[in-house]
Amino acid sequence: MGRGVKGSKGKATERDHLEQVAKQLGTQLAEVEKANANAIFPDVASHLWATFIELHDGRTYGMSGPNPISYDIIKAWCDLSGIDLSYWEVEIIKSLDNLWIKTMNEESDG
Repeated sequence: MGRGVKGSKGKATERDHLEQVAKQLGTQLAEVEKANANAIFPDVASHLWATFIELHDGRTYGMSGPNPISYDIIKAWCDLSGIDLSYWEVEIIKSLDNLWIKTMNEESDG
């Protein structure tokens, strides 16, 4: 079955995520698993990753692909969840989103 991923509300396991990384990098799963074996995601940032995943799960798509997570969407999420994010936290989430979109665009062009 596989180990669940903290912050991921879906049924995706860690292996599912690693398979996706391998696919995006165009490499073998074994290479990604080896690199990930000793990787430590800093606890101080885990809430930002979890928030990004929640926002990403509600992402909209247009004719040209995924739409960026807007400040309005982040604000609405904050209002609904009761969680206040500081400016630097929002900027990190936006940066993660920009990297995700860039990766998706490169994959579709490639």
